[in-house]
This record gives sequence, structure tokens and C-alpha cells, in this order.
Amino acid sequence: MARFGRLTYFPMGALAYAQGGTMATVYFACRTRGNGRETPYVRASSISNGQLAGDSPAKDALTIVNSVSRRLADELGCANEAGLPATVPDPVPEGT
Repeated sequence: MARFGRLTYFPMGALAYAQGGTMATVYFACRTRGNGRETPYVRASSISNGQLAGDSPAKDALTIVNSVSRRLADELGCANEAGLPATVPDPVPEGT
């Protein structure tokens, strides 16, 4: 996992983190069925080819994934249980 940089965790969904300014992943609660099985969570992630140039590249990368995840949760009918905020919160302080 070190390939993309250090992990930065965010208090949203079931699990949300960014690696450096290039990769972001969100897991959120949403029962779905496909390929003959049911899963309790959805994973959404993205990898960019370059660095984001904002003040907080990790938060910026997660904002993109959160936006898509919120739309998907709405379409799947699980927005209430997904725990995805309208605005991405600040990251969890390291060591907590």
C-alpha cells in the first residue's frame, strides 16, 4: 500500500481513506446483490494519474469519490444507511 503514499483516514461511511494525493477509497453500508451473492458494503475508489494541487490533496481525492458514492447510494436506495456526508470532514488525527 505504500506505493501511493501514507494513509489518511476520514470519519465517514464504514471506512474511508486516501493514500497520498492520488488514491481514495470509501466503503459504505449498502446491501447489494449480484453474481448470485449478497454483500453488505460497497467499495468505491479512484486513482488519479497526477497529484491534486489543492491545500489537502487527500481530502480533495476523497471528495471526488464521496460525490460519486453519494450518488450511487441514492440510486441503490441506501443513502440513509451509507453514512456519507454532503461535505467531507477533516481527516482523523494520526494516532487516534
